[in-house]
This record gives sequence, structure tokens and C-alpha cells, in this order.
Amino acid sequence: MILFLLRRPQFPFIIQIGDRLVAAKSAGKLDEELQRLGPVENDFHDAVDNSGEGWCLSTEHWVISPIWMRKKWTKAELIRAYNTSRCAEVTGKIYPEKSLSSKRFDRIHAEIAELIIEANRQERQT
Repeated sequence: MILFLLRRPQFPFIIQIGDRLVAAKSAGKLDEELQRLGPVENDFHDAVDNSGEGWCLSTEHWVISPIWMRKKWTKAELIRAYNTSRCAEVTGKIYPEKSLSSKRFDRIHAEIAELIIEANRQERQT
């Protein structure tokens, strides 16, 4: 079971594990998605919540913490993480990098989280 250090992030929540992305809209769903990954090398992985705050997943202890070197994610970093991930390959959908100034971070984050959830669902079905 996943544990949260200090406080919980704002959902939806996205974690980057290598070229894979995991997204969930609640703590329970996040736990389910992480269990579906199977064995993961013990390491620290970047994560971001809906406010753009950077988080860390320690797979050694299965703890999510807001104490991490990357405190804030930019819109472009989030989009790049998705567009270069396996999720984008699975769905064949690339998130556009145009008109970023007119979109709020939380909107982009929620849309990308939906794309990740869709990609992981498709991958499980094949």
C-alpha cells in the first residue's frame, strides 16, 4: 500500500517511472495502478500533482513525499514527459505544445492525466 509523507497531493496525480507514466484521480486508484506495474527497481521517481508541485515516489518504501529537488513543474515539462512516454505511443495521441499561455496548468495536467489513464487501460486490454 502506498503511503504519503507529511500530506496528500492534489489529485489527479502523475508519476513518471522511466518511460512509463501512471496517473490516478484518487489515492485508492493510485495504489491499484502502482500494483499493476509489477516489480519496479528501488529508486526515486518524479511525480507531479494537479497544482504543479513536484513530488517523489520512493519505490523502496512505497512512500510519496513532497520533499524533492524539483519543486515545480512547468507546462512544457509536463507535456514533454507525456509526449515522450510510452503512453503517447500506445494511444497515438500527442499533446499539443501550442498556446500554452492561454491554458492553466491544472487544465493541462487533468487532460494529460486522462490520456495516461486511457493509455494504461488500452495497454492492459492488449
